Amino acid sequence: MVTVDIVRIFRYNKKIKVMKNLQGKKEDLKLYNDNGVLVYEFYQSYNGLWSEIIYDDNGNPLTFKESLGYWAERTYDDNGNKLTYKNSKGYCYERTYDDNGNELTFKDSKGDWYEYTRDDNGNELTFKHFDGYWYERTYDDQGNELTFKHSDGVSRGFNIPEYTMEQLTEMIGKEFKIKK
Repeated sequence: MVTVDIVRIFRYNKKIKVMKNLQGKKEDLKLYNDNGVLVYEFYQSYNGLWSEIIYDDNGNPLTFKESLGYWAERTYDDNGNKLTYKNSKGYCYERTYDDNGNELTFKDSKGDWYEYTRDDNGNELTFKHFDGYWYERTYDDQGNELTFKHSDGVSRGFNIPEYTMEQLTEMIGKEFKIKK
């Protein structure tokens, strides 16, 4: 089995200025783990440019490097959700998720962000975006949307207030009769 630690090893031949794959050869190479999942990939074009990608055991790309100096790195949670990303140009982001794998937050190096709140069933209750856009939703016990409204003024659904018997009595007075 090829592990990610072994795959991270590569050699650079300074004399010839050609990248070699982890087996020391100047040829394309793909390595798979025991489950048949691609964990390492190296390829070189006809003009000598090369790229190398290292994957985790689930096939998610962890690192990418190329001969022109660009690189990128990613991390994932146990469910395969993207947690972090960063690259050689200075861009990066972070994400968080709830226990069900639903995205909760996103924040990047450009200042962009958004966040969700969810109920215990994973239904989106609120969403907020860095540019001011937002929305809110409510649901019944079966997960059906009852109400929706957002920052552009759109709203839909039923917003029926619920009252206790004491509150109703106060609103309509103590002297009322129920007709059959």
